[in-house]
Amino acid sequence: MMKMNNKYVLGLLSIALIFSACEKIEPEFFDKDYNGAYFNYENSGDFKHELNFGDHTNGMPEEVIVPVKVKLLGYLSNEVRSVSIKTKSVEDYGLAEVIVPEVAFAGNEYEKDIEIRVKRPQTENDTTAVCLYMDGSGDLGTGIKGKDEYIIYVTESYEKPELWSGTTLENEYLGQWSKEKQIYLTNLTGDNEFLKKLYSKITADYKVVDYEALTKLNSQIFNDLFAEETGEPVTVNFPIIINDYDNPEYNEPYFWNTYSEHQCNFNIERFLKINKLGSPLNTTNIEAFYQTEKDVKKFRDEKRNFHVEDVIDMLTKYNSYAAAGLPLAEYKDSCWVQMITKNINYYKNIPQPYWWEDPDNLGTSGVVEQYFGEYSEIKYQYMMRCIMEEEGTEYFVASKMFPLIRDLDSANGWGWDQSAGGEEHIKECYKIIKTKYDGATSAIKKQFSFPELDI
Repeated sequence: MMKMNNKYVLGLLSIALIFSACEKIEPEFFDKDYNGAYFNYENSGDFKHELNFGDHTNGMPEEVIVPVKVKLLGYLSNEVRSVSIKTKSVEDYGLAEVIVPEVAFAGNEYEKDIEIRVKRPQTENDTTAVCLYMDGSGDLGTGIKGKDEYIIYVTESYEKPELWSGTTLENEYLGQWSKEKQIYLTNLTGDNEFLKKLYSKITADYKVVDYEALTKLNSQIFNDLFAEETGEPVTVNFPIIINDYDNPEYNEPYFWNTYSEHQCNFNIERFLKINKLGSPLNTTNIEAFYQTEKDVKKFRDEKRNFHVEDVIDMLTKYNSYAAAGLPLAEYKDSCWVQMITKNINYYKNIPQPYWWEDPDNLGTSGVVEQYFGEYSEIKYQYMMRCIMEEEGTEYFVASKMFPLIRDLDSANGWGWDQSAGGEEHIKECYKIIKTKYDGATSAIKKQFSFPELDI
């Protein structure tokens, strides 16, 4: 007989209720010297576990751990004692593949959860099962009759979750449920129960949608699918939000400027505005929309207008930087937008260059006029086109045609900006522009003129 101590583990179990929905398994009276192990559950239904791998798709694990409670019957011991748990098939079911660990109770330990590693089934919608049982061959025998077997049923099946319902989820944010979508979302969020986080309240009677959480998830989906071109079509169909009040946090998709000559900067307002032209859009058709709709006039004009806004904003900021006394080298790239030579007259209401306007009366307007004459918007457009035709648009910066800078040490309050090429560069610009102007049509020459300089 094993050495016993005075601490007795088992207390009296409650008497079963006569009308209980689940049958309770009561222990038989036992000899005080008897020591055994049993599966530590109360109701008969608790000795069965149903595992659906369709609920465990995050990372698509090859196995899932099922914790099973085991407890000792009898007196505690200071010795380590083993429990033998084996497996057998369940009638009418194929045998589920599991790995049962070796089980041992340390000294004075009397209950624990053991981890049964269950393998993912080979086929979907096919239920297998395995019965774990105490065979009594270890140091501890079976403790209670009726508590010596535990059954695990295993399947991999997919059905639309109850929480994936309602017009809000299905029409505006996630679309219709599919197995493919569910697997994608669990892996995107890293959470098999991500649906619960899309509601602010869930009760037996009603559930309250969390619009902020839905918008955040929809944005996360879009940003994941369109961060970069993969060469493979997007097959998961999620809606694209087009309303302004949700404020989706969409990042610039890789296709934003792929199919348009108008390289307009991305922002949410512009993105939603263009998307409304192709509504309803979703993740499977939005890229095609940006590709095929580039020849639709309203689409093209919208992007052209956005591009013009960006260019005007750039030229305005360049004036502000110049007024602040910064050399061009420090700000030319900060808000740079590539301009388009073709149809230069797109750029309407452009700001007069700071040094040409001379709002602070530094005397620079007279310097610029020595080379370019009086200012007019159409003349300025023509000058930009001449330089871009000569040098290309990739690195063209309009402000470089006016390489001046504030100079507090100068008597005039200004000097030549050597980071922009200084006086020599304005002379080079004059030569390029004047040469093209001399060969221009009479229609152009009637609109403006340039000084005759011997440079």
